Formats: sequence, structure tokens, C-alpha cells
Amino acid sequence: MTDIFEIDALGTHWWIERLDGVWAPNDSAFLAHEIQSFNDAYTRFTDTSLIG
Repeated sequence: MTDIFEIDALGTHWWIERLDGVWAPNDSAFLAHEIQSFNDAYTRFTDTSLIG
């Protein structure tokens, strides 16, 4: 796996780089899930969010 994880989330494009350069097989899936969970909980654009 590459040492940079890229994702479009929270209204922008992100590049996440591991400083040690080592990604476990499920790291990118975990990050994507956590970011999506945060976005779902705190977005102002849906009525189901905590602040919507």
C-alpha cells in the first residue's frame, strides 16, 4: 500500500501520510469509516446529525 491515504471528506480533499510509512491492510478502511461517522454526526446539511 502507498504511504499516503487520500480521501474527499468534510468538504475538502485530504492526504494522510503515515510518518513511519507503514499502513496495515485495514487502516484506510478504518480511517474512511471514522471520517464518515464524524461527518454524519456533525454535518449541518442533514436533519439526522447531532447539530442539524
